[in-house]
Amino acid sequence: EKIPIRTLIISLITLILVDLRIHVSICMSNPQLRYISYMTHRIYSNHFVNHLYYSNPKLAHFLRGEIRSICAEILNTVQGNIELTDKQLSDIKILSLESKQTMSDSVKVSSTNVIFILVESYMSFTSDLKIGGKEVTPFLNTLKRDTSVYYNGKMRENVTIGGSFDGQFIYMTGLLPLRSIIPLTKARHVTLPGLPKYLGRESRMIIPTVTSIWEQDEICRQYGFDHLYARNDYVPKVEENLTDEQVFQLAIQKDKESTQPFFSIILTMSMHQPYETQIDSTFPIKDPSITDELANYLNVCHYTDQQIEKYFNYLVESGLYDNSLIVIAADHPVDNTDFGGVINDIPLYIVNSGGLPKNMWQGECNQVDVYTTLLDLLGCKSDGDWYGLGHSLVLPTYDNPVSSKTWDVSEWIIMGDYFSRK
Repeated sequence: EKIPIRTLIISLITLILVDLRIHVSICMSNPQLRYISYMTHRIYSNHFVNHLYYSNPKLAHFLRGEIRSICAEILNTVQGNIELTDKQLSDIKILSLESKQTMSDSVKVSSTNVIFILVESYMSFTSDLKIGGKEVTPFLNTLKRDTSVYYNGKMRENVTIGGSFDGQFIYMTGLLPLRSIIPLTKARHVTLPGLPKYLGRESRMIIPTVTSIWEQDEICRQYGFDHLYARNDYVPKVEENLTDEQVFQLAIQKDKESTQPFFSIILTMSMHQPYETQIDSTFPIKDPSITDELANYLNVCHYTDQQIEKYFNYLVESGLYDNSLIVIAADHPVDNTDFGGVINDIPLYIVNSGGLPKNMWQGECNQVDVYTTLLDLLGCKSDGDWYGLGHSLVLPTYDNPVSSKTWDVSEWIIMGDYFSRK
């Protein structure tokens, strides 16, 4: 029996009104999302100027329109994989070859282990920043000032509407995320060029949440990880997501249990919004010249800096430091907050006890470049002709690879399940 057209119309109007009410509630409860402020400070300065998309990762469905986002998700699911044309296949190979040509021929670090610390919402402006005469991130600043460490504080985010998932996805695949939907929608159903597959060593991901968040259990299999450790693996059992202290304790436990060489990626979460309180009692911030939100953010930056230092101390004491290439990077900047108009650059650290190549690129770069750079440093040659869509930062002749063409090619790869052909 067919549903009466009147019932369909009423149902649609009801859905729109419910969606509108939620949207208005979100905007009213978040001053930074109110229309005039959002248009002048966020959409124009951060989207029309810098990005190819129109929504911010934070609350993306509400800002774009929930119905529009849901329809896009359904459409892409129903559509399935696109059929790639010969021209598209050719363009994919051309861009990947360009990435390969930016890689050095002889550089190779001697590390056996690769440790990737992916820090939530970490922004470059905190580096060397002092509050009350004290550094916000004293340990990370020592790394920054160490001439044997590669530091680049001018890395641009490439995330779209997927937020933290996008950051992880970029670093693990060398691809750019989808622009219209969260890439997880497609990524869990296609073959991915996961970094663990090309590093060729025991691999694990350590996360502070349950495995169902961002469907980490499924996406980790797609990346090629051997193991996934989450909140339920922490002893003693906890009911909340792991703090940064706890997630590094879990990482240390798994480091002790594993054989070398290994690849480990550690996700932190304590620096996630909202910034409502100061969690680090050793670094109280009472500065009337900055907002409470910024003070709380800087306080938690100091806390996370301490946890990273403790983990590095363990690596040194255990001897793992001497056999490891260590990467520290942010998943994305803080969302929906200007922090007084600071630049939204995010930092990249690459640490190797045996040293790194001299004269590595020091200027602006992109998140997508990290994948290609790691393959270059480790002397890894992937199966076939894939080196990511980024350019290596090893040589000082870097050229920005991100263009509208790069976004198109990345989308073709994901939507067309390109790597299932390999």
